[in-house]
Amino acid sequence: MAILQAIETPAILLKGAAFSLSLYNFTDNFRAMGDIDILIHEEDLPKVVQALADHGYLIDWGRPFKNESGPAFSSELTATHPEYKVPVDIHWQLLNHLWLRQVILLDYPAIWQRARPATAEGHPTLILSAEDTLLHACSHLAFHHFFSSSKLYKDIGLLVQKETLDWDLFIQTAGQSRLKTTAYCTLSLVRSLHGSQVPETVFTRLMPSALRARLIQVFINPALAQSSASGDRALVKSIFIEMLLMDRWRDSIKILVKFLYIGIHNRIIP
Repeated sequence: MAILQAIETPAILLKGAAFSLSLYNFTDNFRAMGDIDILIHEEDLPKVVQALADHGYLIDWGRPFKNESGPAFSSELTATHPEYKVPVDIHWQLLNHLWLRQVILLDYPAIWQRARPATAEGHPTLILSAEDTLLHACSHLAFHHFFSSSKLYKDIGLLVQKETLDWDLFIQTAGQSRLKTTAYCTLSLVRSLHGSQVPETVFTRLMPSALRARLIQVFINPALAQSSASGDRALVKSIFIEMLLMDRWRDSIKILVKFLYIGIHNRIIP
């Protein structure tokens, strides 16, 4: 945070780091995390990378797809320091997968405008608004963990319990972002597995079409959420979940086509 302050770059703490400030404390209710996630403006990326490198951080752009640059495909990089060890993930978008970013529409100017001030180890920073935090947690649990992260279930339950949420704004933002189905499915699983205080009217307003709701009930249930898969089964599970979580059927088809194209492209082109 001190490095980012020195180059006058605003940043939003995400996930575990932000939850540690807003939902947990470091004495009796610690929130474990494996890295620190930070959101910046995309146009600030070059100077952030240079500043981190100047301070001894090693930059890892990740494993890019063949003929795809890391930044264009993933939207994040990892910075590690030989002394501090803890990885720092720098994000400039909230969705890592290219094909998701093409069908889900996040309003970043509005997200930045709604961000709340916070203090991390004496340094001023920002965290997402309560509504954006909940929507990000729902989408991250769904698309990046495929409903298998016990920490995120606890985070979402605490967030609903402790934060004063504007449910109208949450539902409006989910609809504009095409994340209503994702929010509905995730909050339903949180209620089934851990209980929650989400008003029933919220589920009614988020509920997808009857056919999609039935498919979600059958294929994205607590048993599946707690199961694990590997190899090709995990791949099939992930793409099927992503298709079901789209708000529109045509976006489900786009997800499948884009995934197949990138997969074939990656296997064939040396």
